[in-house]
Amino acid sequence: MNNPGQLAHSLCKQTAKSVSSLILHTLAGSLFTSSCILLSLCSNVFSQATQAVSELAGKQAERDAADKFLEMLLKRPATGTSLNRLFEFHVEQGDLGDLMRRLRDAAETSTDEDATGRHWMLIGLLQLRRGEDGQAAEALARASDLLKSNAMVAAYHGQALVALGDTAAATEAYEKAVRRKPPKVDYLSIGTQLGRLYQRAGRAADALQVWNDLEASFPNDDAVQHRIARTLLEEGDIQGALERFEKLAQTSKDDSNRIQFGLRAADLRYQLGRSEEATRAIEELLTKARPGSYLHDEGRRRIENSFVRTGNYAGLSDYYESWMTTHADDIDAILRLAKILSVQGRTLESLEWLEKAIQRAPTESGPRLAMIDTLLMEKRFAEAVKQYEKLLEADPKNVDYLVRCGQTILLDTTQPEATRQEAAAAVWQRVADARPMDAATQSQVADLLRAARLTDQAIASYRNAIQLGGDDPQYKEQLGEYLHALNRPDEALAVWLSMAEGNPRTRENVVRLARVLWQNQYAAESLRTMAEACAMKPALHERLTYVEWLSEAKQFEQA
Repeated sequence: MNNPGQLAHSLCKQTAKSVSSLILHTLAGSLFTSSCILLSLCSNVFSQATQAVSELAGKQAERDAADKFLEMLLKRPATGTSLNRLFEFHVEQGDLGDLMRRLRDAAETSTDEDATGRHWMLIGLLQLRRGEDGQAAEALARASDLLKSNAMVAAYHGQALVALGDTAAATEAYEKAVRRKPPKVDYLSIGTQLGRLYQRAGRAADALQVWNDLEASFPNDDAVQHRIARTLLEEGDIQGALERFEKLAQTSKDDSNRIQFGLRAADLRYQLGRSEEATRAIEELLTKARPGSYLHDEGRRRIENSFVRTGNYAGLSDYYESWMTTHADDIDAILRLAKILSVQGRTLESLEWLEKAIQRAPTESGPRLAMIDTLLMEKRFAEAVKQYEKLLEADPKNVDYLVRCGQTILLDTTQPEATRQEAAAAVWQRVADARPMDAATQSQVADLLRAARLTDQAIASYRNAIQLGGDDPQYKEQLGEYLHALNRPDEALAVWLSMAEGNPRTRENVVRLARVLWQNQYAAESLRTMAEACAMKPALHERLTYVEWLSEAKQFEQA
């Protein structure tokens, strides 16, 4: 019964019968009890009827949509959304086979050659979607014979033959599709596939003709040129792909694209063993890219990879040293050379080059930071601190420099610990002074002082963060944890209890306090606090947490 109205009518009839039966029961028994049963039954039956009608209406809407897709596909068979939706609907309904039989019967009985061809074409597309490549090839061959001017049916036939591994027949099918002069939007995919098949068959001249025809059909279109180049590369024709990428590097309208295509061409030259030529090409591209940009870095990375892939670090350092003879102000190249020398263990030479970079660009931070990294690797901490001081002369409130400078001071074990701690604390105090009203900064300084084992100063900074943080409980939580770690439980507990103080005393803060106390094994205080939270309209998960804690504390009756 597919009609929703019929179903509703039937269910209502059942309801009426049930009502009649219950009326008789009512006369025989308790009026009140039977009336309740009657109302419940009526409600259930009508609810079921409504749900069933709604479900059938939804299914009917899906079927109507599938029928519309079928109607559209019979006018113009093609892959895409309509075919996918039609296929998926009938697979879900389990009647795809019935649909295929109906289409086949219509194709075999139709007297309209064009309509017959469209039916066979749709059958073939559904079989392709189903993975029945052999049957799809047969159906599409019949459709192609009937639809003599339809380029796409020949292309779909070629697609099925490719899936079957019959390359020669597939090539013929795609050739037929091209001869039928498809629209430009279809010709791009058809021509690309035909050119690919020619490449695989070793028919280089035929493939070249296809590529030239595509270029002529889409003049000055970078996307088409790029598609051809990628196809050639995928089919193993590196030289052909190189020629296309070189052409794109010269003709592309976009400056960035020209550089990217040039880099791709250089990659292919490296693959062909033409390393010196590739490197010279990239060097030319670097003159067009902004130093420090992504494209500039990509060019340098490709040159470096040509040496690194063979482990030729000495050759790479020689390359950069030679480059510097004619590009003395190339700071990026100096930094790269210094890093490579450092990797080779040639630290003194690396530092010498970094000194040159600093002299050429005294206001840039990059060379000094690179020198600091090299000095730290060599455990030359005092010299690294001096470089941080130079950076801070130019940027005295740079928090990152101040933090790292203090940490570096602590690493210098040539100095007494107390001296190092005092010097690091003085540097970090500059962090606090740079943002005196920021609670998060004061907390950060407290963490640094804590790590340096400067207990009193760390506690003072935490208390400063608490004062600046207002009602935010996180800073009290942090100080309490520190005091607890210092084995000062009474002080820790006093600080933690203040987390939930204030007006208003919120449930969220009380729960947070209870969790902190529980995590730090203050069980009695935690349970008292959670009991208070559960008197403040708690969320279900909060009450369940309280139950769990009570159970762990073996207070089972209360739990």
